[in-house]
Amino acid sequence: MDPSVFMSAALMAVLIGLVGAVLGLVGATSRRTPGLGWRIVGLSFGLAVAGCALGAAWLGLSLRFWGGLLLLGIGTSLQSAIPLRVVPSVFTALSGVWQSPRLQGGFLLAAAPLLAVWCTFQLLSAVEPSTTLAAFDQAIDPARMQEVASVNAFTDQGRPVPLYRIDEDVNEESTQSRDDAAVATQRSAQLIRTAPPELAYNCHGWVFAAGHHWLRGRDVDNILEDNGYHAVPVPQVGDVVIYRDSQGLVLHSGLVRVADTEMVLVESKWGHLGRYLHMAQDQGYGPHFTYYHTDRKGHAIQGTNGDTSTGSPVAPPKLRSGKPG
Repeated sequence: MDPSVFMSAALMAVLIGLVGAVLGLVGATSRRTPGLGWRIVGLSFGLAVAGCALGAAWLGLSLRFWGGLLLLGIGTSLQSAIPLRVVPSVFTALSGVWQSPRLQGGFLLAAAPLLAVWCTFQLLSAVEPSTTLAAFDQAIDPARMQEVASVNAFTDQGRPVPLYRIDEDVNEESTQSRDDAAVATQRSAQLIRTAPPELAYNCHGWVFAAGHHWLRGRDVDNILEDNGYHAVPVPQVGDVVIYRDSQGLVLHSGLVRVADTEMVLVESKWGHLGRYLHMAQDQGYGPHFTYYHTDRKGHAIQGTNGDTSTGSPVAPPKLRSGKPG
């Protein structure tokens, strides 16, 4: 999940919970019959919450997140609108139930905070380990990615694949510290660093562009489709592994270096950081990954020079925990 989307959704849930609780407290402690002002405020709040729910759905958040918001918005709007006769007359028989501001306030006082907690929990449960390394990947401003016009790369079916480069003005010491920090977040993983931080290519560029350029994750599915890849349940040495988020968007690519009945070792480039040999599940891009096999020779797309191979597949090494040397 995009960190900015996560923060916006979390803030929205908290604000809805706080505003709903305040309105509920006011209504629950009121001794008067609800007036026009109270009904307008309640209807406005309900419609606003329903609008936020639809916005969350449009952003692709989980139904378990925005579904609860939508129910709260509809419920609050109905209980406010029924006395105003905004809804069809078939529902007016129920209006007597909602005449008491204490009941209306109690509903908001109970529902809004509970829903805010529920929504926050759903957001946190949707944050996969991918958020950790995705945050390091996003340290490179996309605006600094310049398309390489001098290289015409394309799939085996002739579909163009844009390649990119990064301006070389990133502080090397800062990049190294980010690489160390990324590894530190994976303390439970067993890692061997096979290459230092490098700005010339990212994970997709290492796998599909011979390690010469950056390649965006949004173009990976086109490559898989056009270059004869198919998903396999059991990988072979040399197969590609693709990591995706909960929405199915490509986050990360790697190459299978060891494949046996006991373990699968993957080598992959971590964004603009170093390259690592690790267990397929020991990375910071999440638990959703699929192995892909192709009968073509090499993985480099047309128009890029060379192969992604760095030599013969390595033998199963003795792994050690912690930060690589």
